[in-house]
Amino acid sequence: MGRAKNEIPYDSVRAAFIEGDPIYPGAGFNDKTHIQICIINPDCIKGFFLPRSKKDSYISQKPPASRL
Repeated sequence: MGRAKNEIPYDSVRAAFIEGDPIYPGAGFNDKTHIQICIINPDCIKGFFLPRSKKDSYISQKPPASRL
């Protein structure tokens, strides 16, 4: 698929998807609302990270022992 002659090229697109139920009555945010991005030009990617597994997350770790 090619571009139309007068079409302006772009490097990425971003869109919000409003999904789920309101987080509270009258809220402007829903519990499953999220943003998706699509990178067309890989030169725009400066780095990336891999999510931690649940067992390695900070939340699942025990707090450090007190040093008192």
